[in-house]
Amino acid sequence: MSDLGLRSPIGGRDWVNDMDPFRLHTNIRRTVQSQIGNLVTADGDDYPVYHDWSWADPDDARDGSSADGDVAWVETVFVFEGAGRRAFSLLQADIFSRIGEPGGAEGDPFGMRVGAIADSLESIFSGLRPDGAMRAFFDIQDFADPAAPLDTGVCMVCQNSDGSFGMAEERKRAPVENSLRRVTLTWRFRLKQDAAGQSAFYTD
Repeated sequence: MSDLGLRSPIGGRDWVNDMDPFRLHTNIRRTVQSQIGNLVTADGDDYPVYHDWSWADPDDARDGSSADGDVAWVETVFVFEGAGRRAFSLLQADIFSRIGEPGGAEGDPFGMRVGAIADSLESIFSGLRPDGAMRAFFDIQDFADPAAPLDTGVCMVCQNSDGSFGMAEERKRAPVENSLRRVTLTWRFRLKQDAAGQSAFYTD
């Protein structure tokens, strides 16, 4: 990849490739996505999670005309990328569930399924792991080699604007559209170092 000729006015350092791996949004994004995984389980059933909405919905399921698509699924996208920059990164997850035909076995007429999937997603960062550690804290991975990511040793924190660890920033239902129920969740993530705000010290 070209470095676009961007050089520091002092020392000639390359601005494009000189940032620490734990501050690269690509690594932050992939680390959070790996915590969520590619499937979410609710009431004993697995539903796909499509990260980065531009690549989601490959069969145009959201237009309501695809009868053979997933009965429910999740799409995620980072709508703000401030982690590692003395701010927060904001992740949005949209859960879609088909209302289905009246009386159909796979329908979600009352929104119970979409609600259960949202509950399962919220549990990923909430509460404690078996070892007693909070799920809201996890280390950022370096995905320079996607097949073998390395632990950077730098901690990421899920924390909402009220200061609660592991809690979603917002959870809301949208009006039914194209026979789909929809619940949207958002979470805020930042590095521990970002908590220092403007006094946070970065070496690059």
